[in-house]
Amino acid sequence: MKLSRGTGGRVRSMAVCGAIVGMAFLSGACRGEVEDPAVPTSLPSTTARETQVAGISGPSTATSVPLISTPTSVVPGTADDPASPRPEDAVSPTAADSSSPTPQPSRGGVVAAPSPTASAPGSTVVPSPGATGPGSASTVNPTLTPEAVFVPIPDEPDIPVPPDRDLQDLGKRLVEGYVEPQTVLASEPFVVGQKVDFWVSRDQGRVLASGEVAYISEHAYWIFENRFIPTAADIRQVADAFESNVWPAVTEVFGPPLIPGIGGDDRIVVYHSNLRTGIAGYFSAAVSYPQQIIPFSNQREAVYIAADRVDLTGPEYLSVIAHELQHASHFAADSSEDAWVNEGLSEIAAEIAGFGRSAVSAFVRLPSTSLTAWAQDIFFSRPNYGAANLFFAFLAAHYGGNDILSAVSRNQDDGIVSIDSALVEQGFEESADDVFADWLVANYLSAEDGPFSYEDRSVAPVKNIYKRAPDSLTGEVMGYGADYVVTSTGSGRMTIGFQGEPETALLSEPPHSGDTCWWSNQGDSIDSTLTRSVDLSAVERATLQYWTFYDIEESWDYAYVMVSTDGGETCQILDSTLSTRTNPNGNSYGPGLTGQSGGWVQDSVDLSKYAGGQVLLRIEYVTDEAVFSKGACFDDFKIPEIGWSDDTSTRGDWVANGFALVEETVPTQYLVQVIHEKDIGDPVVYRVPVDAEGAGSLVVEDIGEDDLIVAIISAITRHSTSPTEYTLTITP
Repeated sequence: MKLSRGTGGRVRSMAVCGAIVGMAFLSGACRGEVEDPAVPTSLPSTTARETQVAGISGPSTATSVPLISTPTSVVPGTADDPASPRPEDAVSPTAADSSSPTPQPSRGGVVAAPSPTASAPGSTVVPSPGATGPGSASTVNPTLTPEAVFVPIPDEPDIPVPPDRDLQDLGKRLVEGYVEPQTVLASEPFVVGQKVDFWVSRDQGRVLASGEVAYISEHAYWIFENRFIPTAADIRQVADAFESNVWPAVTEVFGPPLIPGIGGDDRIVVYHSNLRTGIAGYFSAAVSYPQQIIPFSNQREAVYIAADRVDLTGPEYLSVIAHELQHASHFAADSSEDAWVNEGLSEIAAEIAGFGRSAVSAFVRLPSTSLTAWAQDIFFSRPNYGAANLFFAFLAAHYGGNDILSAVSRNQDDGIVSIDSALVEQGFEESADDVFADWLVANYLSAEDGPFSYEDRSVAPVKNIYKRAPDSLTGEVMGYGADYVVTSTGSGRMTIGFQGEPETALLSEPPHSGDTCWWSNQGDSIDSTLTRSVDLSAVERATLQYWTFYDIEESWDYAYVMVSTDGGETCQILDSTLSTRTNPNGNSYGPGLTGQSGGWVQDSVDLSKYAGGQVLLRIEYVTDEAVFSKGACFDDFKIPEIGWSDDTSTRGDWVANGFALVEETVPTQYLVQVIHEKDIGDPVVYRVPVDAEGAGSLVVEDIGEDDLIVAIISAITRHSTSPTEYTLTITP
């Protein structure tokens, strides 16, 4: 977060949206840094108040790093500092309303916030030994006051939850000559010394690598490419630790992987290769399908380790294995989870197995990082890993320990909704947004116990916050990110005014014409379709024309134009002016749109082969389980030969399954909290009511001379990954 000082100062954070699933950080492995400590075991001898604002008087800086392509579900092999801060959602100025209510709590507490339900019985996250030390020199334990939480935002857009991707259904409909595969293949068990060829993801795409089975343990085959084959003693020691610690710890909470899986074997494969992608390891769901569906499938449940980067006998090896094992287990329970949830649980899985958390400090240094909108480049995603780690640690600390983590991993909802569902399942009244709100406060107060603590760990308070705010501050905040603004006016009272943009961009561009267009939706492992019947019986030639704007993860996710002559049982994917047949990762089913269009562009498809009959016309958007971008928009369709056109001002005859007819923006939901951090006494936490126009204000009374007032600004708009602007005004 970069802030300017003085009246009317502007804060702006930069971010790259997206996510990379299944990726673990290997400390210092990318650019030769020393290991990034999770949290110092001791802090400078300052008071709790000083600790929370120490060393943050100036704007942050960031170092740029090279962009690289990444495989499905990986564990980054890390950069110590996040390169370029991420964009956040921001807002515009307003004067404080003189009629603002004056809160009058009788003692330290949260105003307009529900009190978290006491933790349900159950196991708790196992802390990694010695990973962190005290984050504050004194205990803060505000008492919560249950009241109304968020002002409802009217007219929520009608955006459906996109259907989950079903690779078997896609193969049946889209692969020519498809033959229904066996559910379980009769694969022979591996034997020690056997040579095997495996498809692996590298920076140039999928390649076939040759390895050898070096060891077989109860639950795993340990396979190494030839130059990485270890000594018998080393592999036995690692395999024993895996079987006695990692496997039982991870599978007790998250369940086992798919075993017996597609290979019909009770063991997974741990494949060691030179991945050449800057990552420590990855899990790919593709291995769990037959080659009729995924040509690059190894037809064995497997996790992949970067043997060139991760030392088999080093302290991080088993941590990476635990991280990837959770991904394999999660896929068995819920094959379509959003990457940020999946990655957060994998970070926690490594802790449950007794290992450290290397990315936490990256988030502590950049707390404006979005919890849910992840960087597409792995070198930008380190703070995202830290955020997801801490969020799930906080969730477990207050809402049932490992039981809530297990509930999240196995329920079939995705993203924030999966947290909502897990909370309901475990008997809690709070929503995911309630948990998020308290988590933001905990990250500042760094309490040793109580509702704003992590209970089983000490976390250093967030840094990179604005220490002395001007009278007016304009900034941007990303959805599910947060800006922290600290101010003090001496003794007396203070009025805090907030004005946010009432609308947040859903699309990167306005519709090509009119107010609406068809949007593919966004997410990991989704399959959205838009279908209608087209009568070409009266013509001999036909051409479909349309305008499209797309931002699609290049060479991993695709949008297709297709027709069906059998009512949708099978479809033929068609070439278009803009489509590509490039398929380095084996994810494409035919010519499709991928990458970025750079704005609205016109595309055309020759339908002449189907002239003289009636067909179903379909646009289909399919993503993999890792990174997702904003998706694709379609507008102004026409087939001139039959005199048909559609400006998408209405739904018309289209049948949408996952697609949504949307405007450029959606209503913004804000979460604004204020902490009165007292020199003497417990802090008091308020939630500021923000109306549908993005306006809110709060008067804080009885401010002591050495007290601090901290504003935490966040947006919790679920459908948008765009930043939004706000203005904060502070009046003594």
